[in-house]
Amino acid sequence: DSLHEELVAANLLATTEQEEDAGRVPQRTLPTDEYFRIDLNIRIQCTECHYTRDKVEILRHLPVEVGKEDQRPYSLQQCLDNSFACESIECNCPNCSCKTATKKSTVLRTSKAFLMNFKRQIAHSSLPIRKSKAQIALDNTTIDLAPYDSSSNSLPLCFKLCGIVKHFGETTDSGHYTAECVSRDDSWMAYSDGCVGRTSPPTGANSEVYLAVFLSENDGEEAPDNTESLLSSSSSTGAEDDDDDVECEQNAREADAVFTPDQADSSSSTEDDDDDV
Repeated sequence: DSLHEELVAANLLATTEQEEDAGRVPQRTLPTDEYFRIDLNIRIQCTECHYTRDKVEILRHLPVEVGKEDQRPYSLQQCLDNSFACESIECNCPNCSCKTATKKSTVLRTSKAFLMNFKRQIAHSSLPIRKSKAQIALDNTTIDLAPYDSSSNSLPLCFKLCGIVKHFGETTDSGHYTAECVSRDDSWMAYSDGCVGRTSPPTGANSEVYLAVFLSENDGEEAPDNTESLLSSSSSTGAEDDDDDVECEQNAREADAVFTPDQADSSSSTEDDDDDV
């Protein structure tokens, strides 16, 4: 419960930090920053004049797409590839008349652990929100963030799976949560309310996994904070006026939907305490 409260507070803090002037470095930190923090640089570039705008996003977990229910299961690395892939968006460039741009995310800072949130919410007109049954392949339990790294420092980039949270239920508003994690003797333990016991390491395709927790393979090394220099050096290019920005409300909504924790996630995890791990 205490960890959950810290993560909720961290999400509110990150939102406040992102609204501050891009030239100022956030000075406030939380105890969870040592383990649960990842900083991303989101670059939007006009497809015609290449006017560029960079924005730093401070996250406590990374939401990733799970694909469609009827397609081949994504591996953990494929989930990351899809999240960091360059995408085309619609936006109005202030430097020319172009209405299209590209959006690309890269990693600026990592911490000792990495929390991956699988986006299983299927939005539709009626409530409650249905949960996707898309499968995730858990055969390869190591992920590498090196392909998405844009920092100049030596960051922890290789992470190994150390725990998962599963959700059993047809909707995101109800159901039952269980957890599995590796213990100090490298054996896996399963937790379901008051039931605790040994279990096998997660393998194969799984349609219930909701969260995945990874621990840096270089856990003894501290993650250098490269955000300060990147925040101070981030600037717009392709126009003389530094106050100009890519005016793109639709992209802002898309970025928030992709990189901000869904409200449905937090409400489902707090309203039904009896079903939470």
